[in-house]
Amino acid sequence: MEGTGQRIVPWLLPQIKQQLKLPERCYHFLHYHGENDDEHLQHWLLALAISLKQGGETARDDILRTARDVAGLYRLQMEHIL
Repeated sequence: MEGTGQRIVPWLLPQIKQQLKLPERCYHFLHYHGENDDEHLQHWLLALAISLKQGGETARDDILRTARDVAGLYRLQMEHIL
């Protein structure tokens, strides 16, 4: 999911704010990840490369399974909010 913050947060955050009507401080996490996504992506890509180099096909399979599971959780969150 790294790398998506700058694309998703500007679209999603106004909708979340409208539905939840919480104080602005409650959205700090989303603001932060929407603004600092490039740096996070570089760190994530480096960690991914190291994991794949050291773990081979087993690491690849674990990463793919985890990515699918996490994507499913994000989908459920979006369905609940929207």
